[in-house]
Amino acid sequence: MLVLSGGGITIIWLAAGYGLTQNIWLPVVEPTAGFLLAGALVTAQKALYRSTYDPLSGLPGRELFLIQVQQALSAQKGTVSVAFLDLDRFRLINQSFGHVSGDRVLAILASRLRQVLPTATSLARVGGDEFAILFTAPRETVERSIAAIQTAFANPISVQHYRLSVTVSVGLAVVQAGYEAGPEELLRDAHTAMYRAKALQEYRCETFATNMREAAIERLCLESNLLTALDNQEFLLHYQPIVDLNTGQLSGFEALVRWRPPGRAVISPAEFMPIVEETGLILPLGQWIFQRACRQLKDWQQEFPDLPLTMSINLSRRQLRQPDLLGQIETILTQVGIDGSQLQLEITESLVMQDVEAARELMYGLKQLGFRLAIDDFGTGYSSLSYLHKFPTDTLKVDQSFVSRIDTSHEDWEIVQTILALGHKLHMNLVAEGIEKASQISLLRQIGCESGQGFYFSRPLSSRQATALLRGDSLWPLPAAADSAVKR
Repeated sequence: MLVLSGGGITIIWLAAGYGLTQNIWLPVVEPTAGFLLAGALVTAQKALYRSTYDPLSGLPGRELFLIQVQQALSAQKGTVSVAFLDLDRFRLINQSFGHVSGDRVLAILASRLRQVLPTATSLARVGGDEFAILFTAPRETVERSIAAIQTAFANPISVQHYRLSVTVSVGLAVVQAGYEAGPEELLRDAHTAMYRAKALQEYRCETFATNMREAAIERLCLESNLLTALDNQEFLLHYQPIVDLNTGQLSGFEALVRWRPPGRAVISPAEFMPIVEETGLILPLGQWIFQRACRQLKDWQQEFPDLPLTMSINLSRRQLRQPDLLGQIETILTQVGIDGSQLQLEITESLVMQDVEAARELMYGLKQLGFRLAIDDFGTGYSSLSYLHKFPTDTLKVDQSFVSRIDTSHEDWEIVQTILALGHKLHMNLVAEGIEKASQISLLRQIGCESGQGFYFSRPLSSRQATALLRGDSLWPLPAAADSAVKR
């Protein structure tokens, strides 16, 4: 639209009826300057397009999509829904084949979305591998459309001679007449539901519920408090006894971190460790755990010199990737004045198998410092038995999910027997986790399991409680070994 004003021309572009405008003032000149005016019009149009449309997919961008949502809410006659789509494992495609191939996959998927969606919907690309869809249709139509999207995405795509099947996690936010929040909030709610879908399982759709927002806010508060918890000395270690199943004698402890915020009860690691890992706080926290556990063991060795105690300490995924991990650990050993042979470092089976060669190299470096090494949660990961003998491992820790059912499930009993037989063949010690009943101890003793830990012996103890245990009688009576196997 051209508007003459004063001595010039104001050019106003209206983008597809969505209220986007761009004003340009040009002086009125002779007709021979028409080419300049035409060039300005073209430049303005291109600039507006670039600011509102995604050049890769040709789809509207986030800002234009929000305007579309606002218009739908303002003219709402029925149900308005927004779906938020996020491709699963798309980063792996970029890392494996490069961003050019990744862009090609995005363009193909955008085309598939256009093909399967009803004409009345609005589709946009709102992030790197994220799409948003505006529906003004009944819930049944929305659900059919989402099912069609998942089917279309599952159809393999050829990338550099490979055929890939892409899955998508979908979050859906649905509003009825009278919805008071704006388009940003509606898109945010759909985004929140998408993360819920991704956390539960890939290739699914979750509909937003108010408790999802509450959970997201609670998580943000938790993350904010965690960032200052280490400086405020809110973390502490508890120690779970590890018992020799042949003698009933205490042989050591596993150090387990806890969080005690001001004015609140102690929080278990299951609630905060995933956030600690994601935020990177695990690096300074892991160093603190290692140093504190070493100092505690040193204190006990000085008070109880006749007890051959060991301390087990867990290493996380991010710690294992630190290039200076060995140097950090060696420095702490020197500062505390403790020998590495008195410590056992635990690495979960799944972490070991993520990068076999890197894990093997690191484990040999740790062995040179004298550490004993344990593979934790064994049986729950995806390790290949052909790799197990290549690691310099001293101990296998049998996961509690198997141990807790060995006296009631023949299948779990068979699995535990197999793990123990494998460990013994490789000259490893076996530790059973999660022991809660005498019947489980009897069966474990029958098949020669050397050590165990769990609530049957003790819950994790504070430093003071563990010290009191060492000063008293740290010998547990053990039931006799079972003389028969678990029946089917």
